[in-house]
Amino acid sequence: ALRIQASSALASSDLGDAESLYDAARAGSASVEDEIGVGQAVRGLGDVAFWRGDKAKASALYVEVGRIFKDRGKHTDVALNLWNRGYVEIERGQLKEAKRLFVEMRKQCRAARDRLGEANAENALGELLRRLGKLDEAEEHYRRATRIAQKSGLSRRWTFRINQAHIRVLRGDVNGGKEIALELLQSNASQEPLIASSCWWIVALDAATRADLTTWDRACASAVELGTRGVVEDDMLTVAESAGDAMKPHDPARAERAYGFVKVKRAAMTAGTSASS
Repeated sequence: ALRIQASSALASSDLGDAESLYDAARAGSASVEDEIGVGQAVRGLGDVAFWRGDKAKASALYVEVGRIFKDRGKHTDVALNLWNRGYVEIERGQLKEAKRLFVEMRKQCRAARDRLGEANAENALGELLRRLGKLDEAEEHYRRATRIAQKSGLSRRWTFRINQAHIRVLRGDVNGGKEIALELLQSNASQEPLIASSCWWIVALDAATRADLTTWDRACASAVELGTRGVVEDDMLTVAESAGDAMKPHDPARAERAYGFVKVKRAAMTAGTSASS
């Protein structure tokens, strides 16, 4: 129950509450010698550290999780830990190690016929390649992830689609990115603050390129409101900043709404890192 509450707090960006709840969950599991419960709580603490921006601490916690799950964890626990560690290594700039972890995750998930895990591994490899500027290869991994999800009947595949939208924006195809964003906003993805906010920032970027102030106002307001509900990622902030840049020649005051959002969110991430140091 504590881990469920902690997960909910984390999703709402209440990192302090999440940390306290995961600490309590770890202590409770340890008191009854529930090693799996301890490992899951430690993984949650790693997630808190990751979203605070303290990648070194997150890495150490995920390594601890790996030791706990090595002989007693379920396949899904082991695979998820490889995924978590891989993303930490991306953020730390250790891209070769990140690739090794994601490839190992994909191998294990294929062997276990874990289609969701395999799709997530393909998506992660796409993220890695996108960081390297290999957009065509990245998009192919996102497409593979989407195909696996579709064939397996997985409903929550919008993360893979929003990443395809980001690829299109990076290529300068803002209209193509907007088409995917609007597709997602008409689905259950609209209920996921991180995805929905990213979609609205893409819509705002498209509106700014056309000097459509009415659409900009609606999209920007929706993006900001959704972006305050939970965690944010660099991809979202990058699009928000690009939207501000595109709006600035038309209306600097409106552009400041995007810049202000980015500034506040990046400051919060930086503060999280400093507070953990």
